[in-house]
Amino acid sequence: MTSKIDFMPKFLIAILVFLMIFAPAQLMSIKISSVAILLMMSMIYLVKNKREIKIHPGVLKWFYLYITASAFFTLISVFYNNPQPLNLFGVNFLYPIIYFVFIVVISNIFYFDYIVRVSIISFVITLVYNIVFVFVINGYIGFIPEYIFFNINQNIGGMELGFIKYSSESISYFLFFIPMIIAAYLINNGEHIKKKYLVLIVLGILSAVFSARTAFIIAILITPFIIMFLSFKTKVELRKRQVFLFIFYLVLFMFVLVVLFRVDFNLLFDKIAGSFSSEIIINKNGIVDSGGSIRLNQFKDLIKTWTYKPLLGWGDAAISINPTRNDMGGIYELSYFALLMQRGLIGAILFLLQIIWIYTKAINLIKSKNEFGKLLFSVLVGFTTFMISNATNPYLYSFDRLLILFFPLMILQVAHVNEHVKNKGLENTSLIR
Repeated sequence: MTSKIDFMPKFLIAILVFLMIFAPAQLMSIKISSVAILLMMSMIYLVKNKREIKIHPGVLKWFYLYITASAFFTLISVFYNNPQPLNLFGVNFLYPIIYFVFIVVISNIFYFDYIVRVSIISFVITLVYNIVFVFVINGYIGFIPEYIFFNINQNIGGMELGFIKYSSESISYFLFFIPMIIAAYLINNGEHIKKKYLVLIVLGILSAVFSARTAFIIAILITPFIIMFLSFKTKVELRKRQVFLFIFYLVLFMFVLVVLFRVDFNLLFDKIAGSFSSEIIINKNGIVDSGGSIRLNQFKDLIKTWTYKPLLGWGDAAISINPTRNDMGGIYELSYFALLMQRGLIGAILFLLQIIWIYTKAINLIKSKNEFGKLLFSVLVGFTTFMISNATNPYLYSFDRLLILFFPLMILQVAHVNEHVKNKGLENTSLIR
């Protein structure tokens, strides 16, 4: 395998992964072009090497069930004459097929380590970019103009918190990466790498505070509990010294936020509580924050609609009786209740069983002391916080963010291929050869 042969696919992968993390649901023309070329390369590779390809049978069945269930509930949507039954065609069919092809090829040509490195670097660049923007809009950096930050904005809505909030699509990836980094810090030994993790954790928490996003802050707060639970289930040992240091640095950092950045945590937690309030909140500038009220009405509407078709639902992309915040055709903020309404109890239970399967296989792999165990443990923590946050944010309806749903499956597939290579004494291959 030569560097010239691998340059093109690795370059396209780097561009695609970076843009997916840096600008989710944006710059789609570049992403589509990259995906198209990589997909063509992948299909050529699969055809040429079809006898040598190794696929985890469980991962194959998982994707088959995901797509088959989508086809079934799309047919139900057609049967009930829903106005846009194919509105979720990408999420239901096209995107999972593309991801499955990429996962199989990536694992068989041993690009996984490269994918992980590019993902972490992209996350770090995006995190620093967002933090610099926070400093600019809050007056801590005066020489950088705000207009150069093209995919990030001030968030002037909602409660007044004493600082200027920011809004960015990349926050959805922070819900995955920052808990993942916290987990990695608490289970790894190397002093040099721990310092890097700690810096990223501090920047991540700062990003969470200045976003004032309820889901983001809650994800950070529940991460230690998720880590402790998964540590108990997987028998992965937490480093006690690092746990105490993490708590100490967290308290110290909160003190710094209060003293230097004048962050009022009482207002911040009032804002979080307001996200679950049925009352409409108006701040001193007259700006209305009706998020909690709208979510409550949406919940009632989705449940009421579901009760008419409780077993199989109304079909994918179905619209509820009295839609609120539904300007995207069958996509709702309360995504799991939308799933219940559209796919009924059977569809919701089926999706839940698929998620449970991921946890079961991942925990078993971690307990087996596999070489990917520590990485998978950290990924599973980030996966959990992301899936919890998805309850009030329809993240899984975009191509970019589906990567997080399929990431644990990619590790399971990679571990399966690596085990085969070790047993057979095979060598690495290249995407183009």
